[in-house]
Amino acid sequence: MRVRLCPIGICVAHSFAACPRSAYFYRNLQAWSKITNQLYVWHYNTNFTHYLLPFPDFDELAADIPMYRKHGVKGLFMQGAYPPGGGGEMAWLRSWVMAKLLWDPSQDAQKLVDEFLEGVYGRAAGPMRRYFDLLHGEVRPAPAGRGLHLWIFNVPDYSPRLLEEGFRLFDQAEKAAENDAVRQRIRKDRLSLEYLALLRDHRYEVRGSRYGPADLPRLQREAREFLARVREHGIQSLHEGRSLDFDENYFGKLREYAVISLENRQWRADIVPDLGGRIVRFFDKVRGRELLRRPPFDLRYPDTGGIIATIHRDRHSSAWPVRWHAERSGPDQVLLTASLENGLQARHRILLSAKGLALETRLLNPTAERLDAAIQHRAEADPSDIDAETLVYEAAGPVRRKLIEPDQEPAGRLALDADGLPRAGWWLEPAGFFASFEEAARAVLQWTAKTPPGVVFLHWTAEQRLAPGGALRLESFYSRR
Repeated sequence: MRVRLCPIGICVAHSFAACPRSAYFYRNLQAWSKITNQLYVWHYNTNFTHYLLPFPDFDELAADIPMYRKHGVKGLFMQGAYPPGGGGEMAWLRSWVMAKLLWDPSQDAQKLVDEFLEGVYGRAAGPMRRYFDLLHGEVRPAPAGRGLHLWIFNVPDYSPRLLEEGFRLFDQAEKAAENDAVRQRIRKDRLSLEYLALLRDHRYEVRGSRYGPADLPRLQREAREFLARVREHGIQSLHEGRSLDFDENYFGKLREYAVISLENRQWRADIVPDLGGRIVRFFDKVRGRELLRRPPFDLRYPDTGGIIATIHRDRHSSAWPVRWHAERSGPDQVLLTASLENGLQARHRILLSAKGLALETRLLNPTAERLDAAIQHRAEADPSDIDAETLVYEAAGPVRRKLIEPDQEPAGRLALDADGLPRAGWWLEPAGFFASFEEAARAVLQWTAKTPPGVVFLHWTAEQRLAPGGALRLESFYSRR
């Protein structure tokens, strides 16, 4: 029997045998190796969401290619950035090291790195090697490094030092380069740090009554200049399945959004009506802590994360586009209203009290037709320590469930219906994030330890075919327990 394993969810910074985030896959590899002599692996060695992002996986490659052979793997396919023009971060160095190790896994990977750098960069090999070590210091375990984990879709929380010291080393390398050909190679490698800096600069924050980057005109100018440099090097894609046209359109359409803020002595909530009525900030003023997960950089950003109400045909369909009209109904609440394309009328109320944040969404069918509909409330919570978090609730009896288990992938999903629904709400310990609901027919929890760690609470109404004049309602409440 031929078996192919695809370690798509593992940490690619550290050896499977040593990393707790990858222990589940290492266990599976060991088990399969005992029952088949036709074991194949499809291994991943790029960030598919951000091909150019710094991707320090060389320590993992050096450890796991020999480990695969030790466990009887017969065939190993290494998938990197594959679009026309290439452009994966350190792709030529990574290809060299992987090819050498696949030919002879007993070779010293660090010597292979030195051999490549000396041959390709000449007198600039020294600063390029120091940059290589600086980057890998972000993921190497303490005391040698910061011990970050690395994933093939997420943006790691790299330190400011990586950018500051990294750019200084690239400057040194360019000065040391003996000819224009070497300088061009260095400038192509430098694109990786430039891309990371661009992502950092376009983080959205609430500033007064606006939600946006710190300096949007400068950001858009820098993005245009960066993408022009990318094209000069023949790179045609920064994300799997997307051309550079996507990035040019994306940065060109970035804008600031108006914010409506609700605030009392205990809480502050910031709402962006033009991002689907999304609550982008829910701050506990007494404890001085944000309750919401930092939005991850994905291709929907900034329309992602936070707390939001969405309207669907059913639980399996995408949310319908809703253009909310917002009006402030006093100092403690906001009312959003909308007419959907199919004729449904929606009202969404956000109320802040001393106890916490309440959401109420109502749908009314004023048409002469029966219309299918379901409402979802989604809240992305920031856990204080994802490895320590326990989900607590009462259903048929008390339930306590640890989210991250050492022998499981560091992400998961729990769906509850009918008698299994949490009574009187559910919460995390020790983070204390609390959520409850009324009129929900399904509750779903999703969690991940991958950057940035987060726990998502989903509340769904039943899927209903609304008769003319029929209505549907969902209420949710969020606080800290």
